[in-house]
Amino acid sequence: GHHAGDAALVATTVALRDRLRAEDELGRLGGEEFLALLPDADAEATEVVAESLRASVEMVRARMEGLDLAVTVSIGWATWNGEEDADALVKRADKALFVAKRSGRNAVRGAENVSASLPRRI
Repeated sequence: GHHAGDAALVATTVALRDRLRAEDELGRLGGEEFLALLPDADAEATEVVAESLRASVEMVRARMEGLDLAVTVSIGWATWNGEEDADALVKRADKALFVAKRSGRNAVRGAENVSASLPRRI
């Protein structure tokens, strides 16, 4: 229900914030989607942070009416190529998220590595 979802979102937010640097930004895009901005992080650092975030959330147990609810996340990430606008960057990360979810969830995928994994439209 809504109360369980709220408890999971709060616990997830705490776990995500605890793994980010002071200069990083975290926001909720809506529903159950979050966006983290990691200034000055290259692809290698971003992948390490994304995996750390996934592992941190996997350890979350949201308490609801005496029950411990397990929480997991799938993460898609992208690094700014220096030319694209914010919408294009978020779209690339969203495509990577789609691949992470299709691979069984509770996974991390980078946009730089997923183009071959996306279904082709005919």
